[in-house]
Amino acid sequence: MLNESKNPYSSGYPEKQRNYLKKIINLLVSNSRLIQKVDGTFITTDGTEVPAIAFTSRYGMSIYHEYLWELRNHLEKIYRLSNEESEYVWNKYKLKMIVYDNRINSHQLIPSLINGKNLNESKEPKFNYTTYDFENIDKMFLNKVVEVLKHETEYIHQYRRLNLPVKPYMLNNLSDYSHYLTSNKHEIKPYVSFYVDMKDKFGIGNDAEVMYIYQKYKKFILELIPPYN
Repeated sequence: MLNESKNPYSSGYPEKQRNYLKKIINLLVSNSRLIQKVDGTFITTDGTEVPAIAFTSRYGMSIYHEYLWELRNHLEKIYRLSNEESEYVWNKYKLKMIVYDNRINSHQLIPSLINGKNLNESKEPKFNYTTYDFENIDKMFLNKVVEVLKHETEYIHQYRRLNLPVKPYMLNNLSDYSHYLTSNKHEIKPYVSFYVDMKDKFGIGNDAEVMYIYQKYKKFILELIPPYN
């Protein structure tokens, strides 16, 4: 039975149980829909919601991450999965929902999910990966947000220290330490905590709007500090 099972990645894991997990994964995939809410973009499936960033994050979120609490609880209560089994299901499910885009060196949601999303395309803020431009965003408002971030940013040349209004709040020894904000000017997607900070600080949860802010703010940072690398 499920509560007697061990790690699904183990060769000794019962094949019957593995087939059960595969059915759950296929159910999650087939029921997945992209939705837009006030606090951001989500994928809804089987009665649960998962932030879209959880799928495409380069950090490789585990089932224990706060973004996945709802999904983990759902898998435990509805399908009686253990933590190890829930982690297995999440990893396999996530891989079926993303594709690698070498143009931006990161993963994106599968095109069928994007094309089938139930959103108002004419009004929804988005980033067009074909033209590499933003569409349907309020640049006047977002530029004001960028200005707030700039005003609250301080670079102290003597200590090579950067004080930030967002996590990690302070970067020391910039010549020795690389961070998403201070390296690789071609990286266009924000790191995870930047999304969280924009939601907490300004109430902005749309992925494209956060990406716009991040790109403008990062450009400012790179112009503010010396070219260490």
